[in-house]
Amino acid sequence: MELEKKTYDDLFAWARDELISAGIKEKFQLKPLREEASLRKYFRLETPSKSLILVDSASEKDKCKSFNNLSKIFSRGGVNVPSVHFYNKEKGYMLIEDYGDNLYQDILNRSNENKLYDLAFNQLVKLHKTEISGLKYFDKDLALDQVALFEIWFLEKYLSFGLDYSQREKIRNSYEFILSGFFSQPQVTCHFDFESRNLMCLSNGETGILDFQDALIGPIFLDPASLIRDLYQDRDEENERNLLDIYINKALHEGLLDPKTSSDWIFWFDMACIQRQLRILGTLVRLHLRDKKSFRLVDLPKTLEYLITSSSKYKELSDLVILLNKASSLLEKEMERLS
Repeated sequence: MELEKKTYDDLFAWARDELISAGIKEKFQLKPLREEASLRKYFRLETPSKSLILVDSASEKDKCKSFNNLSKIFSRGGVNVPSVHFYNKEKGYMLIEDYGDNLYQDILNRSNENKLYDLAFNQLVKLHKTEISGLKYFDKDLALDQVALFEIWFLEKYLSFGLDYSQREKIRNSYEFILSGFFSQPQVTCHFDFESRNLMCLSNGETGILDFQDALIGPIFLDPASLIRDLYQDRDEENERNLLDIYINKALHEGLLDPKTSSDWIFWFDMACIQRQLRILGTLVRLHLRDKKSFRLVDLPKTLEYLITSSSKYKELSDLVILLNKASSLLEKEMERLS
């Protein structure tokens, strides 16, 4: 607690000094915002005349630097992202534009989702078209490292699911099939975590994008997969397809997709979903076991349900589905134990 207070006091003092240097001498209050899966902490800084978001990225200074740089680049490309008003790279502190409280996660429903997704995809195609030199590529090694989290953290460490040699081989074969569809699609600038937790409905009626510091060059359907198979929404396959068509039409109009590849689009989308869901299962458990942040454990059943539904469409993934169904039974017992 003493260390936390010292960090908070330093953060407060830095924000005060930056505001004073900018001629803003009003008293302000800090209010903690939502808990994050990352090590970053967020506060709303309020003065009588202005509101900003104070970000403590002291434990992730590289992410802070990336956010600051990408904010400028995306903004020049017409993407609605928060401006960085003050930035200290040594401390990992930022004061950024406050986009308000109208988070997609809180306001999305069946009556407004078509409109909100249309607005979100307007921003996404701009982001996908933004050229950024030196941006990291989502290569096969990274993709395999991410899906390996599913085995190590979700199956073995959390569910105590011991895999024999034959099962591991079947999983490896499944990975090869998944990644064949993952990397055969066009590669574009991706947000990497384009879900309703990171989208805001702005006062001008447009959509604002948060948490873009992990942007990389990756498969074009990775971001649509993140939003359409968002963990916080329930929708059937027909509704999913309608939302996907909104993105596809915009991507076609912007030249991001070739009409000649239309027979591959659903396959590409599904493989992007599966790769992401495998990663999420491992990441959320690692967050719980290693980082002592358990607030996302409630998302495990929905993630696994999505993964089973997607994988069951492909005979090449039948061995994986058998394993996933066994894991589902174990997870159900674990959720009952925790409730």
